[in-house]
Amino acid sequence: MRRRVSRREIVARLEAVEAQLAARPTAPLSGQQALPVATIGHHAYEGPGPCRANLFGQVCGAHRDAHQITQTD
Repeated sequence: MRRRVSRREIVARLEAVEAQLAARPTAPLSGQQALPVATIGHHAYEGPGPCRANLFGQVCGAHRDAHQITQTD
């Protein structure tokens, strides 16, 4: 059975989440670098092999790693 949550508790939780989102991110570690990685997120990978997704008459053909994985294959 579910426990009832009061409005005050909900507001307190929301304020806590907002505070976490407003906090500045931690500084990167020494030597840490951001690597730009292009991902294809507008369609799901259709394999095996090169992507076979049909995009308005054109086949994607990109490698699986170029796609944003949303579920386990």
